[in-house]
Amino acid sequence: MTTFTQLVTAVSGMSVTGVTRQLSYTPNSISTADCPLSFPRLPGGGKPEIVSTCFTSGRTKSIDLVVVIDPAGQNTTDANFAATVAMADNLETAVSSLSFSGHRLTYAISMDTAVNTDNTGYWAVVLTVTIDKL
Repeated sequence: MTTFTQLVTAVSGMSVTGVTRQLSYTPNSISTADCPLSFPRLPGGGKPEIVSTCFTSGRTKSIDLVVVIDPAGQNTTDANFAATVAMADNLETAVSSLSFSGHRLTYAISMDTAVNTDNTGYWAVVLTVTIDKL
């Protein structure tokens, strides 16, 4: 079974085109000079109710990788919108290279302007990676 440490290391260490700086932890503050900046949020996991054991043991682990594009509210909506959509494409390409032996990997990508790390809202893309033990 893949550990939380292995999951965080693999996802936060992915090579994502366009990311200027990769962190392996959630920062207390963000410098716009580092943007686009990626960082993981704390992982989660568990054993939800199993409806069928045909495909999975029911044990899951998940992690969010946040890519901060730029602070919101700086009158650069069109540029930040375009950069956010392009980063979503880059994240999809990067996550396609991940593999966890003995696990099924699923992911979801969302775009938001509400990511708040240091009391500042940011344009951001959030990749949620979930693995299920087969």
